[in-house]
Amino acid sequence: MQYANILKDAFSSLKYGSTWLYAVAFLIAMTIYYVLYFAIIFGTVINPLVLLLIIPLQILLILAMIFIAARIVLKALKIFGLPTAAFDIVKFLKLFLLSIVVAVISILSLIIIIGIPGWIVSILLGSPADMLVQVILFIVWSIVVAYLALRFFLYMAIFISKDIGIIGALKESWNVTKGNILSIIVAHILFFIVLFVLMIVLSVIAGILFFIVTIITAIISAAIGDLTIAFILVGLLYLILILVMSVIWGALVVVQTYFQVAIYRDLLGGRSSPQTQSEIQKPQASRAQKPAAQKPISQSGKSQISGLRSSRMP
Repeated sequence: MQYANILKDAFSSLKYGSTWLYAVAFLIAMTIYYVLYFAIIFGTVINPLVLLLIIPLQILLILAMIFIAARIVLKALKIFGLPTAAFDIVKFLKLFLLSIVVAVISILSLIIIIGIPGWIVSILLGSPADMLVQVILFIVWSIVVAYLALRFFLYMAIFISKDIGIIGALKESWNVTKGNILSIIVAHILFFIVLFVLMIVLSVIAGILFFIVTIITAIISAAIGDLTIAFILVGLLYLILILVMSVIWGALVVVQTYFQVAIYRDLLGGRSSPQTQSEIQKPQASRAQKPAAQKPISQSGKSQISGLRSSRMP
């Protein structure tokens, strides 16, 4: 696996304007979703009628985030020279169902590995043994979920790149990642190391900017003599910095999506999928079957042919 090329292609997405637009859109949708989510969790919203309005809105926000992710994958596939299938409303709804299937697989693994065995152990052995077994089962479940995540993490790229069904996308992801788990893990480790270093640099820059803002505020408050204006300026500057850092964080989420598509391209062996290669080979085969074009006859050849014809004439 060409790790350097994968990382380069993933972070090169930051130069595209669409990356920042998708980052802002994803950030807005996710922020609204979690505001509503925590409002429900902490009991801020109690009115049943309001809940009936919030839950459909959350579903719409989930659909919006999946749509944004799909558009990012579609853009990455085109940039990396990979094929793309027609992406219409039917394809999008199938993608939504596919995302639900992946989530259900994770939940079922939790029930099968932790829920049922833990319930049996708690009945047979009692609470002390149950706690120990639950910890062991949780570790086993974490390993299984991580393994399944690595085998299925290409499902969206495959589903969008091909005219394929839900089960077909999962099977294709399983087949493409077969025998490449170690390489995929190494690629993810390298990616998150680069991401971690980048986040440290951004955090240092943000800290310096916050310090500069504090100094400027102190100077302004001393010059004006009005703390209210100073506090308002500090609040506005802090808000701008937080928004900028949030957009950068959203852009790094987009980079992670490009990273996944770059791995998919690498596992296919280059910039084109097997389907594209077969389409390229078809015209080559048809050209090979065509009879070779006759070379133009030279002037001496023409005179020899006319002499033969004249000699055969009575």
